[in-house]
Amino acid sequence: MSKDEIIASVTERLRETPTGDLFRCSTAWFMAPVAEDDLPAKPEARYDSALTPEGHEGHRSGETDPAAWARLNELRDRLKAEAHIVTRNLVETLRAWYPSADALEMYENEDGWLLTVRLVSADGRTVRDLRNDVGLPTDLPELPEPVRALWPKRMLQEVEDLDELLTVLAKAGVGFDDLPDELRDNNDCPDLYIPALLLGTACELGC
Repeated sequence: MSKDEIIASVTERLRETPTGDLFRCSTAWFMAPVAEDDLPAKPEARYDSALTPEGHEGHRSGETDPAAWARLNELRDRLKAEAHIVTRNLVETLRAWYPSADALEMYENEDGWLLTVRLVSADGRTVRDLRNDVGLPTDLPELPEPVRALWPKRMLQEVEDLDELLTVLAKAGVGFDDLPDELRDNNDCPDLYIPALLLGTACELGC
């Protein structure tokens, strides 16, 4: 199976997820190298063998595979590792866009989506308000040359693209930090977990 076929297949499977068409294609694009390494020469045969009596020996319909759990765990670990690489790419991109920002503040809505709130500086100042429900501009800056090669074309153009990316990363196993007290708004509850992607030199993820 070629990489183009893998991308098309992953994109089709992602149509059932609550993401935009552009981001489905982008997700398939960066997942393709992982999938390409693990797929056999005829991946359809492995899938169909679990459903039809004509499957290969040891993989006939109704039979179990003791190695399946190990393979699933391996794929999960590899997906999480790839997601951390994409997260580091995002950190570099945000640093290039907003050099004075120290963290990206987010919140999780009732549907489990991570939505951006603002980029905040080390002294707690709002560098950019990213809420897309208050009538603010939603365009993201053009990707500068050093980080342009990290992303597919037409990706990360709107704040909504950033929201979708963060949600996919979280579902792939990336854990985000709690926004430090010194970066919080005065109205924030001090005991409330506020997910954040830290961009400064002291950050744990992405550095």
